[in-house]
Amino acid sequence: MAAATAPGSTVEVDALINAYFTAWQGTDEDRIMSYYADDVRLQIPGTLMEGKEAVLEQFVRPFITGFPGNRHLVKKMIYGPGVVAVEWTFDAEHKGPFAGHAATDARISVPGCGVYEYDLARQQISAGRIYLDMGTLLKQIITDLLVDDHNWTEDAYRIFEFDPASRVTMQMVRERVHPEDLQSFNAVIARGMAGMDLDFGFRIVTGQGAVKHVRAVARIVEEFAGRRVFSGDLQDVTESKAAEETLNRTRSELARMARVTTLSALTASIAHEINQPLTGIITNANACLRMLDVDPPNVDGARETVRRALRDGNRASDVIARLRALYSKREFTLEPVDLNEATREVIALSLSDLQRSRVIVRSELADDLPPVAGDRVQLQQVILNLVRNASEAMSTVDDRPRELLIRTELDTNNQVCLTVKDVGVGIAPEAAAKLFQAFFTTKSDGMGIGLSVSHSIIDAHHGHLRATANDGPGATFSFALPCGSGASQTA
Repeated sequence: MAAATAPGSTVEVDALINAYFTAWQGTDEDRIMSYYADDVRLQIPGTLMEGKEAVLEQFVRPFITGFPGNRHLVKKMIYGPGVVAVEWTFDAEHKGPFAGHAATDARISVPGCGVYEYDLARQQISAGRIYLDMGTLLKQIITDLLVDDHNWTEDAYRIFEFDPASRVTMQMVRERVHPEDLQSFNAVIARGMAGMDLDFGFRIVTGQGAVKHVRAVARIVEEFAGRRVFSGDLQDVTESKAAEETLNRTRSELARMARVTTLSALTASIAHEINQPLTGIITNANACLRMLDVDPPNVDGARETVRRALRDGNRASDVIARLRALYSKREFTLEPVDLNEATREVIALSLSDLQRSRVIVRSELADDLPPVAGDRVQLQQVILNLVRNASEAMSTVDDRPRELLIRTELDTNNQVCLTVKDVGVGIAPEAAAKLFQAFFTTKSDGMGIGLSVSHSIIDAHHGHLRATANDGPGATFSFALPCGSGASQTA
């Protein structure tokens, strides 16, 4: 301890100590520091500070930041030569960061004492030892669930509509929790007591019967005697929940409208996609009748046309089922699909129509093409749409051969690609951005469904469908799909 001047009267000592403690009630660092000598030595549990700068940085500033406006309620003074022992209670509110803990507005009341050497002539403290139970102080600014020890902010009292003068217990909180949320609330609190950080929402019913949505966040910050202590925050999120519910209602209405639109698209898609197999059924049925009407009847020929009609009927049924799955987002059947084989089947199915339209089909199918994982019927429907569109795009072409190229290959991204290239009327620049939109068509008798459905199918297979104008006449449509079993199982 540094040497002190003559002791002076107890009145003078009382005046100095009271003035010193009064200065602590504000946030004026200079005023507080004026009561310390330049070479002051101050010791608190675990820390020895020498000089005013150390006292300011390690003692004064942290306390007036964390507890501005604190009070030292003096209980007793014991006087000695040049020294005074003071018993006091430190009363404050936790309004700022302290010892790594954010402000909690917790009310603090911690007993303590100090032994101060003083210089009455300078009205300064030259040395001191301060005894303050920091553990008790820290426990008072944070929450201990296990012993039902809580320090609530004014906002927390307001949210739960508790009397600010009351001591809050977990039972009081549980009585406010909405009955439907109580089980989950207890489960989360149990996890907290087991040592987990908390972040959850629940509803409360206030004493006035109002329902509020509350979000609680807490984390472990300390452990005392094996007990975990939490620091956290409560937020009234009722308004944001109301806004969220309004948004959900709006989304539900939009979803209903989307379902109506989807139903319209589904109806149009079915009409569009089954047109060809139905035409095939009618053609084969008429051929069958003609073969049976001849004398003698051509039974073998009639039997073959019936088989073709059955094939077209089954295909129409498959198309409807797959379209329904596509629009309802249900799971579709995944199977390894040989795109070359699927393409050959589509060409064989369309060949008679293509020949009637004077279309010359040329195929360049890559050898050793890996399979793709997908729905065979849906992928064939895409190929059929692209082939049929290419044929129709060349229906007015008379000055050049109506050539249709179908190519498969493995691209540099290890994706299987199929390309359909025609020499038709091409793609108008103003139509390029709308090609895959539902109900957009450039045909006088078109429905604007085929490319939209094809795009949805390829997208559901985690692929991409694109269209480009050729350097010469016509357009090229192509799609790429992942190899093997990488495709999703849902449309």
